[in-house]
Amino acid sequence: MKSRLLAGLLLAAGLLASAQGNAQPGPDRGRGYQSQAGDDRNNDRMTPPRWHKGDRLPAEYRDRQYVVDDWHAYNLPKPPKGRHWVGVGADFYLVAPNGAIVDMGPGGR
Repeated sequence: MKSRLLAGLLLAAGLLASAQGNAQPGPDRGRGYQSQAGDDRNNDRMTPPRWHKGDRLPAEYRDRQYVVDDWHAYNLPKPPKGRHWVGVGADFYLVAPNGAIVDMGPGGR
């Protein structure tokens, strides 16, 4: 009797842990990304937002985690003084201190 109860509890705990693991956002989700379909039916096909030259990069993308320090490894030109490269998804943006996008790297055009 105890072994059946224990087996049932372990099975329930495993199913609960599996469901919670699938519900948690990954490293690229939950940061303002939008579904390609525009609704919640396709959560596995998420794409980051895209901006253009002259747009202002939102504050959440100005965080240190998006700054590209090794710009040469991505074949990006050296940023002018006071500006830096920001990588979002596969796109690279040259950003001024006020958040304005002054140029775009390869793949972002």
